[in-house]
Amino acid sequence: MSEENPNYKQLYEQLQADIDAKKAEVTENKKRQLLLDAGYSEEQASKYLSKVEGETEQEYKLSVDRLKQDIPPTKRKYAEPGTMNGRRLRPKTKDRSEVGREAVRRLKAKGKIR
Repeated sequence: MSEENPNYKQLYEQLQADIDAKKAEVTENKKRQLLLDAGYSEEQASKYLSKVEGETEQEYKLSVDRLKQDIPPTKRKYAEPGTMNGRRLRPKTKDRSEVGREAVRRLKAKGKIR
């Protein structure tokens, strides 16, 4: 073959390798998304990605369900409290004699006692 004609077989093999790599990447992203949707953290999804098996998306889902039974997700469903957000302040306690005085004032104001 002359230099003007490219080697089609080599070009075909290169393109086929690129297509296979893209398919593998898409498959990995689907598996990762299923793990994230199941409640696993990003770190857990990376760790358990190899445990998801199958050829179709339905098989991936079944595999993720089996994995959830064996290894439950530990993703937190709450937010960490801030360090500047302390405990709520309790109201000051009133002296019992002051509570009685306020009750008498209220009753006098209503005219129930003199």
